[in-house]
Formats: sequence, C-alpha cells, structure tokens
Amino acid sequence: DTCTSIQNIQGTGLSSPLEGQDVDICGAYVTAVVHNGFFLQEIVSNSSGASSGIFVYDTSSFKDNIQTGDEINVSGSVQEEFGHTQITMSSATVKSGMHVFDPVVITLPAAGTMDFEALEGMLVSVVPSDTTNLVVSEYYNFERYGEVVVCAVDKAIGRAFQFTENNAPDTTLYRQDQEIFARTCIKIDDNSSSQNPNPVLFGAVYQIDSSNYLRGGSRVTTLKGPLWYSFGNWRVATLSTNDLSYENNNPRASVPQVTGDLKIVNSNLLNYFVTLTQNSSKARGADDKAEFDRQVSKAILALMTMNADIVCVQELENVAGNRAAYDLVDRMNTALPGRNYTFASIEAGFDTIGTDVVKVDVMFDQNVVMFLNAAFLTDDDVDQALLDKSTTGAIFNGSSRVPLAASFSVVEGSNVLTTVVNHFKSKGDRSGRAIGADDDQNDGAGNYNLMRVLSSQAVLQWVSSNPTGVATDNIILVGDFNAYSAEPPITEILNNGYSTLKNVGDYSYNRGGRYGKLDHAFVKQGSTMQVQSAVWNCNSDELSYIDYNLDYGRDSSIFDPTIPERFSDHDPIIMGVTFSSNSNTPVSAEL
Repeated sequence: DTCTSIQNIQGTGLSSPLEGQDVDICGAYVTAVVHNGFFLQEIVSNSSGASSGIFVYDTSSFKDNIQTGDEINVSGSVQEEFGHTQITMSSATVKSGMHVFDPVVITLPAAGTMDFEALEGMLVSVVPSDTTNLVVSEYYNFERYGEVVVCAVDKAIGRAFQFTENNAPDTTLYRQDQEIFARTCIKIDDNSSSQNPNPVLFGAVYQIDSSNYLRGGSRVTTLKGPLWYSFGNWRVATLSTNDLSYENNNPRASVPQVTGDLKIVNSNLLNYFVTLTQNSSKARGADDKAEFDRQVSKAILALMTMNADIVCVQELENVAGNRAAYDLVDRMNTALPGRNYTFASIEAGFDTIGTDVVKVDVMFDQNVVMFLNAAFLTDDDVDQALLDKSTTGAIFNGSSRVPLAASFSVVEGSNVLTTVVNHFKSKGDRSGRAIGADDDQNDGAGNYNLMRVLSSQAVLQWVSSNPTGVATDNIILVGDFNAYSAEPPITEILNNGYSTLKNVGDYSYNRGGRYGKLDHAFVKQGSTMQVQSAVWNCNSDELSYIDYNLDYGRDSSIFDPTIPERFSDHDPIIMGVTFSSNSNTPVSAEL
C-alpha cells in the first residue's frame, strides 16, 4: 500500500485536504494514549507549516496494548470531528521501532491562531511569555466536562480582566481585545467523556474536592501533552504529573476586616427561593428539598461568617407573604442568637416588591440600627422622558429589578443613613428581545446597556427626591449593577455626585475566563461617613461544582456544608462605616 504522510493529511489549512479518503500511515510514533484513541507523530521537519501529528480514533482494544514511543502503522479514514482532523482507525499494527518526542514549545500569547493549527495533534509544551504567568482563568465546565481554561496574564495583574472593566465600550478596541485574548488561552482536558465524574480530576491528574481545591488565579507551572481542537477551543491532553503541575497561589481567605460604627454587606444570594422549581415553573432556585437544604447551609454559613449589621441582598424570592424573607431571618436569628435580624420589607409591610420573581431587600439587626422608613421605585414613578428612551417602554417593570431604599438611625447615637439596593438588567438575551440600542453593539458592554444607563438615571433622580422622607447625605448605593466599572451605567453614577468604593484590582464575577466588578458600592459625595470597602472573593474564584446544585447528575457527596465558598456566583462587598460629626468631611475609600 502507498503510505501517506501525516503532514499531507493535515495540510496547511483549517481542515484536511484528504477529508473522507482512506489512508495508510506508516512508521509514526505514539505520543499519548487517551480514553478514545491515541496520538501519532512522525519524525519529520515541521518547516512546511503542516502538522506532523494526528489523533487516531480507536473503538477497539488496540489502544489498550500500546504505549508512548511505540512505532505504529495505521489504516483508516480521514475525518473532521468538531473542527479536529483525525483518523478513524480500521486496522493497525505495532512495529519494532521506538521514539519519544520532545514537545514543541508554544508560547502564549501565540502570534496567531494558525500557530495552533500548524501543531494540531503534536506533542507540545505550553509556556507563558517572560512578562506573563499561566493562570487558571475559566472553570465553568470543570465539574461537568472536566475542562479548565488557562490564560497567559500579566504577572503584575495576576488575572485577565473584562475589557470594559478598565476601558469604555468601543467596537474597534473590543474586537482587537477579543482577537488577542483568543491567542492567550488554552483548555486543559480531563481525558474523559464522562459527565459529572466523581472524583473530579484536574487534567486527568489531580483530584479536586473541598480540601484539595483549585481556584481562579492558580498558577500552572507545567503544561504538556498533545494539542487538539474541539467545540471551538484548542486543548492540551495531560495524563500525568509530568504533564501538569500548578501552584495554589490564591488560597482561600477569611472575610476581609473592616472597622467602623457599622458593618454593611452587599450580597447576591444565588436565587434564594422557598418555592422549589419542581413545584413551580417560575421558581429559579433549588429544584427540591435536598438542594434547598444545601443552599441554606451555604447561605447561612456565609452570612454568619460576615456577621454584618446591615445586609443588602439581591436574588431573594419575591413571593406572596414575603415568605423567603421571613425564612431567611428566622434561620439567621437562630444561627446568631445575639442578633435580632429583620428585613426592611417586613418592617415596611411590603408583601412583594415589584413584579419580578426575584427582588432586592435589606436585612438589618434591630439591636444596632432602628428602621425609619423604606420605599421602592416602579415605572409608575419614573420620569416619562426616561421611559420614552427605553426600547421596551419600561425600565423596572420587567427589566431591571425594582430598587429599594431603606433609611436607618444608629441605636447608639443620632447618625442616620440610607441604603439603596439595586439589581439592574443583565447582559444576556436568551429570548432575543434586545433591539436597537439595547442590542449587543459588540463594544464590550453586552446587551441592554441602554436599559442599565436608564436604570442609573432613574435611581439617581429618585434618590435625589428623598423617597424615604429621611433627609440625609449619608447615602450608599449598592447592588448588582450588571455593568463593569468603565461602562456607562457606572460612569453615570460617578458623574452625578457619587464616589466609588472600588479598590484597585477589585473583582466580583468571572465570565468567559475574565474577571470584573458587576457588584458595586457608591457613597454620596458630601456624606459625613468614612467607608472602608473590600470584596471577599469567596465565590468568583471558586469552582461551581461545590455550590448547592445537583444538576446534570452531580454526585451529592462532593458537597461540603462546612465551608461558605461558592454560596453564590457573585462576591460580596464588605463595608465598614464610620460616622463623623463634621458635615464637610469627604467620604473616602480604602485604596
């Protein structure tokens, strides 16, 4: 038979010029054996720009009887599988030769995506440039598919940030940023087709659980294996500690310490619903009692650990009878008997707040602060000029969640403050309803940027009208604004009399391998308060497989109720408020 070189099979394009043809590969060597086949490589020069390695898909037992270095002859058909060139094996024989390849070095960021294509199927070693480190950056699919994305990031920064965390939305610059980022990252695969395995392995090598944990920002120091492509991503198959090593240089941290007269927390509760999804299609939280019990254990432990005087929350069920709020305060007062928590909605007699299935609210300790009044904003009270700009004709009715203002006086003293809790429209658009200026402009801001800008403007107008009837400049705006720090909804607030409590390098959320701050706190300029602020990164750096969900057949034994980590997907903000009798004292943040 005529032998076909692997380079001729691979070609120099994105797909094989011999796709669909039967070929015979002669005298190639095994570089790795994986669960569904093996990788072969030829001893040839790579100067042609075509790869000399390829994956062989093998459903027989042949792969179980070969090892790295074996010389193999293979016959089979050339196929493109999810963008990956492979040979579907029909027959194979082991020859007498033996050769172990040195890996080809890939330096990230790569010069171009074709740099990967020219090495498809070959043994590679992935290294960062001199100014970067390879760090764990994206892990959304870790528990289900065993995938982890590592990216080369600036050593001084330590992680990749969202474009609009530090840059105003811009179509040209955002496109350039995305192109660069695509050449900066690569996936590590777990050499398995199983979903939700137990144990869960990082790169088919390291068992990950609540004590042997993996967090975002962890530095990968060795990454070696065959390079392949699937489902839109370049991947490396690691099989041993010689192929993969990492440093847990971002260990779990205790709650940041802040000082002051009051401790305030802003926290997303990851859909705290007493209504189970098995009983209602409108519910968004736990599916059943087993999940709810897991969720409660995490949420209560986290809130106990933060132990705040005032807790501003998002994603609490907005249900008749205010049942979720009552459930949470009952559990908190049992867990912390020295506290006397209630919710602003309970004290104000708000059965529900707006029409969304989730709401914002303010939990507070009556031993520390006295409730004065609360109010919420619906579109009925929004300036018609703002509503006219909305692409849907609405802002808070079915879009951003209804904001809540609650005013308090400190029990010991005469100081007064108002907290305003927000949860703006998200960036997603699963239903395809975003139109016009709310459609994704491909500038980094995502969908519904206009809606969030109008939400900021409406909240600013509303707060300036003193909705609670309590006159004070001690106003804190908090919540999930669903906008990164340099986006218009945030700059709108900063340009209209408020100062951010963001510290340099803060982040509260991870999406697509990049970090940013969706959760914010702002203080009115001229306030008599000094405010320290810190983000507790107990959620965004953690793998979602340790949260309360049991979706997709997750093994329930993985869950650890003794740790608060991953009680939500957003990180909480911890604030320490100190009051000053000097009304001219400027507000400050710990920077």
